[in-house]
Amino acid sequence: MPKLSIVRGENRKDNIIHALELIRGEIEKAIKNKKSKQLFIKINAIDSNFPIACTHIDALDSVLDFFYDKY
Repeated sequence: MPKLSIVRGENRKDNIIHALELIRGEIEKAIKNKKSKQLFIKINAIDSNFPIACTHIDALDSVLDFFYDKY
């Protein structure tokens, strides 16, 4: 069953990294099961005039940092 992590804090980037760390094992297992050397990260970058509909830059930065060493 897929896992979910919820983190509360003052720093968005640190919160996202912490949340990913909590489910690191499940993420690594899912990636290993895919048997791929590539990872596709889909962001929402539709229109900067509607920031609530776009992936926050800190979120993207955190996810890229998390996966950088693996891909």
